[in-house]
Amino acid sequence: MIAPQTDDPSVANLYRRLNTPQRSHTQHSTLPELIRRWSSSQPEAIAVVTDDGEMTYRQLIDAADQVTVQLRSAGIEPGMRVGVCCQRSLDLPAILLGVMQAGVPYVPLDPDYPLQRLRAIAEDADLKLVIGHQPLLSVLEQLEIPQQLIDPLALAAMTDHVAPPPCSQDHIAYVIYTSGSTGKPKGVAISQRSLANLMNNLIDLLNFGPDQRMLAAASLAFDM
Repeated sequence: MIAPQTDDPSVANLYRRLNTPQRSHTQHSTLPELIRRWSSSQPEAIAVVTDDGEMTYRQLIDAADQVTVQLRSAGIEPGMRVGVCCQRSLDLPAILLGVMQAGVPYVPLDPDYPLQRLRAIAEDADLKLVIGHQPLLSVLEQLEIPQQLIDPLALAAMTDHVAPPPCSQDHIAYVIYTSGSTGKPKGVAISQRSLANLMNNLIDLLNFGPDQRMLAAASLAFDM
């Protein structure tokens, strides 16, 4: 990238950072590993903020571990795919993290999508289970796939959990489906390695730390 001629030091600094090769992140090669690293250094720092309240990194890890344990109890194994049909809520990040920790990619199912599209995605992805909130039970039942209802309050109150082994950087983190505007929607698989590289480089580029916040406004069905 060629830097433009400018007297603005902030612009020049941005181009310099964009052109500086990023260091290799071999120590933390998955998103769950990265979040656990932050949790171990500042467990009581706020990790998630929604209209429903706040969740610390310790609470996020504990809730995610519960999700992982529930998935394994349901017979979900690495390589299978799990649908996530949830409202935007305080426990949603823990659900996604818990699925990834199990070595299983999540497939987002936006409850606002037409039922026909949800069924097409579920069939193409060969979902073995769909995680959802109780208010979406009517939608989940029509997908005719085994369901795992998540109660946010119950999830937060659980204390009996076992920390899962780290997932591999070669595991798929999630599968996003295209709009299908030019034909049948296609699933695009994103690996843990790619996701971790993106997050690590954003942290470096933006000098992002645990005391800073980033707004998440897009639909779960949109790529990160």
